[in-house]
Amino acid sequence: MSTLAVVNHGPLLACKCPECKTHGEFHLTEKLIPSNFIKKMMLIFDRKEWNLECQDCQHNHKVPTQEGVFIKQVMTETSKDTSPEKMETFQKKMEQVTFVGELFNQSLGWDCPKCKESVAYNFQACWNCSEPHPEYEGGNEPPKFIPPMGCC
Repeated sequence: MSTLAVVNHGPLLACKCPECKTHGEFHLTEKLIPSNFIKKMMLIFDRKEWNLECQDCQHNHKVPTQEGVFIKQVMTETSKDTSPEKMETFQKKMEQVTFVGELFNQSLGWDCPKCKESVAYNFQACWNCSEPHPEYEGGNEPPKFIPPMGCC
């Protein structure tokens, strides 16, 4: 049985985690998932899985493959030149990716104080017991990209 190879490309995003509810760093990770012999015979080869991983609870948020490759390229380019112009370009390129909005929306979910059910961010009342949404206690600032400062 082959082992999975995981590469941590460092911090990419600072936002609230939908799992542990803390506001912290998410790192971009790349996992190589090797195919077994039978899959290779069927021409199904190794694949990569990209995630944003919460550094507090290791919650993984899936990143589409094309966006993972794009982000790695942008991080590598930016790590070599940290001028203000390059940082502005980094921010503009990162704003093109879609998974950030998904992660932010998930992080705004809430737990019902009455029945303890997890409720999606867009519900004003608990879907399980109809308890109204409690006053939100902050932490809903939008995600911020962390510019790379070292080699990827």
